[in-house]
Parts: sequence; structure tokens; C-alpha cells
Amino acid sequence: MVDHLWTVPAMPIMAFAVIVLFTRFSEKLSKTISIFAIAYGFVYSTITLIQTLGEPSGFVIDKGFDWLVLGNFTLQIGMYVDGLTVVMLMVVTIVALLVHIYSIGYMKGDPRTSRYFAF
Repeated sequence: MVDHLWTVPAMPIMAFAVIVLFTRFSEKLSKTISIFAIAYGFVYSTITLIQTLGEPSGFVIDKGFDWLVLGNFTLQIGMYVDGLTVVMLMVVTIVALLVHIYSIGYMKGDPRTSRYFAF
């Protein structure tokens, strides 16, 4: 389950692309896609937190891969996840979800609601 943790930041990016390209004039669909993307991140980070609580020796994931190799120069890209990372992920996703839910009422009637929820 933790192997797919990269999807937490990827979902809002994909939601942005879908809203901007396909649902620009559909206010309700833009809200739904945006809330779903943030809620997905919250649910997935909650699952990850539960998994970390069960680890007796701490929880560290260090995954990376070679992104660019030029002769002796290697540029790696990866992800480091530990207990603090998971707690901060929970805080950020719950705040983002609450802001998005609050924004549904706050932005009601605004002509640029789709643009707001895209960002």
C-alpha cells in the first residue's frame, strides 16, 4: 500500500489537468473532482498512518530510482517517508480537505468557481 504513496500528490495534479482541460464550465463537476482528489489523499494518508503505528522499529521508506544518467553523473529522484512525514501528510491533507469543503459554500455564485477549484 505504501508503494503507491506517490499518488497522494499526483491526484491533485491530475485533478487540475482534468478541471482545466475538460470541466472548465461545469462548476459542480469541478467541485466534485477537486474534493475527490483531496479526499483520496486524506484517506490514503490515514491508511499510511495506521500502517506506521503498527511498526515496532520505526517506519522508514527510502525509495528512489535513477532519473538521469550522464556518464559518471547520476541524478536520482525518490521519496523518503518516516513517522514525521506521515503525520505532516495527515495534517496537510485534512486542512486542505476542510478548506475545499468550506470553499464550496464560500464560492457559491462566483463565476470563476471552476478556476478556483482547479488550483
